[in-house]
Amino acid sequence: MRVDRTVAQAKFARELEILRAHLPTLSARGICLHKAEFPCVDVVFVSGQPLRVCGVIRPMDVPMLGQRPFGVRFDMEDFDLTAPSATFRDVRDWKQLPVGAVKGFHEIAAQPTPVLLHHPALNRPFLCMQGIREYHEHPDHTNDDWLSHRHEGALLRAVETVWATCVDAVQPIAMIDGTGRLNFDLVARG
Repeated sequence: MRVDRTVAQAKFARELEILRAHLPTLSARGICLHKAEFPCVDVVFVSGQPLRVCGVIRPMDVPMLGQRPFGVRFDMEDFDLTAPSATFRDVRDWKQLPVGAVKGFHEIAAQPTPVLLHHPALNRPFLCMQGIREYHEHPDHTNDDWLSHRHEGALLRAVETVWATCVDAVQPIAMIDGTGRLNFDLVARG
């Protein structure tokens, strides 16, 4: 089933209006609206988390060296019959990030379960969270229908979900190992 294009455009406009109303709060978190043209909304996420350097006499935070910015394209095609789709993007050329390129954006501090996985049908990373199309279309979640979760403000909620799970919940770290080598990673904040 497809949503009538006029209806989909009206719903897209309403979702974008809700998102734009929250831009001051989102901007303070490092969330920037990059582009919005039906049916896609492109958002850039910039972490404010400092790089934590461990393995020295005492851990120290380096404020300007955190995780790199990344983009997410929210595809609202057939909204709200289907949830917004989220694909992770390189902010330099807006190309889709391949499997493995998002290493590190993978844990929520409150849950040990991974949130960014390799989707078996799509062959790309996806955010395994309610409200994201790839979650609801995954074979493991066929019993969790999007239609029981849909609501006005779904785009804003999807943006906030990405921020909470991929930016706020992770801490970039650099560790000096026993050989003096510097290793970088992202860990669950907590």
